[in-house]
Amino acid sequence: MARKIGVIGAGVMGLDIALEYVLADFEVLIFDRFEGNPDFKKDKQDKMWRLLFLAMKNRRELVYRTDEALESAMARITWLDSSRNNFGQLAECEAVIEAIIEDVELKHKLIRDIESVCDVPVPFLTNTSTLTIKLLADASKRPELVMGFHFFNPVRMMKLVEGIPSDQTSEEVIAKAKELAGVIGKQFELVPDLPGFVVNRLLLPMIESSGNFFDGKAGYKEIDESFRSGKWAENEMALEIVYSHIIAAHDLLQDQENSRVKLSNEQIDRIVKLGTNFPAGPFELKEAIEKGETGKLKFYMGPAELCDLVGIDVAIHCLQMLRFQEPNRWGEVPNILKRLSGEKKLGRKTGEGFYSSVDVDTVKMSKGGNYARVVLRENVVSHNTVKQIKKVFDSLRDDEIKAVVFEITKCRGADVSEFPLVVKNPDLAKTVIGDWHAMIKTIMNFPKPAIAVVRGAAWGGGYELAQACDYIIASKNTKLSQPEVLLGIMPGGGGTQNLTRRVGLLNSVSMILDPKKEVEASKPWVDEVIDEITPEHLETFINNNATKMDRPVLKLDSSQILETEELFINLRQGFAKHPPVSFDTAFFSIFLGNHADLNEGLNLEEKLIVMLFNKVPDEIKEGIRARFERREPQFEGTTKVDIKLIKRN
Repeated sequence: MARKIGVIGAGVMGLDIALEYVLADFEVLIFDRFEGNPDFKKDKQDKMWRLLFLAMKNRRELVYRTDEALESAMARITWLDSSRNNFGQLAECEAVIEAIIEDVELKHKLIRDIESVCDVPVPFLTNTSTLTIKLLADASKRPELVMGFHFFNPVRMMKLVEGIPSDQTSEEVIAKAKELAGVIGKQFELVPDLPGFVVNRLLLPMIESSGNFFDGKAGYKEIDESFRSGKWAENEMALEIVYSHIIAAHDLLQDQENSRVKLSNEQIDRIVKLGTNFPAGPFELKEAIEKGETGKLKFYMGPAELCDLVGIDVAIHCLQMLRFQEPNRWGEVPNILKRLSGEKKLGRKTGEGFYSSVDVDTVKMSKGGNYARVVLRENVVSHNTVKQIKKVFDSLRDDEIKAVVFEITKCRGADVSEFPLVVKNPDLAKTVIGDWHAMIKTIMNFPKPAIAVVRGAAWGGGYELAQACDYIIASKNTKLSQPEVLLGIMPGGGGTQNLTRRVGLLNSVSMILDPKKEVEASKPWVDEVIDEITPEHLETFINNNATKMDRPVLKLDSSQILETEELFINLRQGFAKHPPVSFDTAFFSIFLGNHADLNEGLNLEEKLIVMLFNKVPDEIKEGIRARFERREPQFEGTTKVDIKLIKRN
């Protein structure tokens, strides 16, 4: 009989926690405000389906390799409205994990509602990130059952779970919490019942300190770079931010004296590293500063990037809850965090925070005039990033500039992890592809020349972004490819039209229909290749090439058509079993679309890629699974689609 656990709250953390127990073969009851909100419920179910689809057993194998296995896992989840009528079902669970918003009154109400209908002594494990367990247990008739069970984001990757017993938590509940952490492969560490516990109690002073510096107009990019480069000890403000962390660790040693759990310096260092991925714990950082050995201690990200990762709104709420509990220790939330939150710039989840997925600035040229510099900061292009790119180009249309320089570095293309939901929801496929094409057309129709600067790699959608520009300049050794057919799809961001008009029919077919083909940047794939793309070179290029590119209709003689058909037949034989439907569809889009006006060709491509998501989802799912498992896809070749219908429609 399967073990059973309850999770209350279907937000990011709640779903991620529930996922861990589904993967451990538990039955999971997920509670949230579903009643009367079917769209909300479906959204959460779809997100869980995607999490299960993408869950990896190891680096080479998905947990659920078939639709049947995936649906069997989904069947072990029960979705329930958070109401007293349903909370009685928690009596069947080994424990309930609470992951609702960080609000004392809401958590107190939840505890009372559960206890009013559930007489069985079920451990109540709270994923609170800042509120003391004693404070929450004050609402309970059975405080011995209440314990902190604090996961870290992203749950799948972070191994630490902080276990926080209050003075009244029973030893049996502590043992159960430890066992429940172990069964999902987490490292369980007992920590003191203090606001923020260990990791957040020591991390949030860094966010507060850095926010105060940013309020004073300190350069957050410079500070972040000093953290990443290991030069933080050489930057006065960055060093002070680190010292706020160290001071908080020393205070913790004193604050824990009256706590049930007491930690050593070494334990604190270990817990902080587990919960933050910092290169060293606070006491190790202090020792490195004293010895002058900080250069090797490079942080994965700086404080502004950390705020974007955590979420600006989440950081604000955590700081507010700490101040609520210890008003004399914590200051007001930094103004810059409040401003960003008010502008709905909440970090990575919205595409904008301190940083944007797409940065833009204006560059003054030495001989007069300006150009806009647009920088893609992501290595994969999410749906949010697509919309952000369009927004940036739209914002530049009326600016007094001579050109736009669009910088694309090591871009792997569209975010494949978003594809499962696009396959599952036909309406979403139409929206996502429509947004890609709207963005591509915005770049192509920009009133001034657009120049793509490509460095390192531009694969799939990354190369399509460059093709939408009027010119492409690449750094030496840059790699280019269009591997979409291996995913059971085809280029869907203008690639079947723009690439052909740039490199000719044979080259286009050879790259798109041979998805393993990767070329080094050279003509005709790009317009220019140089060792180092400098501002001086860009200025010269703009002044000499300030015209829009012509994208003519394709004109072929009979020999070219014959040669292309022969290439098509040869490439078709290169698949392990059968080519996917997308192979023929891509050829159809290339060959027919380029004989038409560019807009007609793009419209044809858009219809075809949407059709693939709707008509051959199994092939696309196989392509996605193969990508994540780093193997050859096995397309069955049983599905036939009359792509000529698209032309008639």
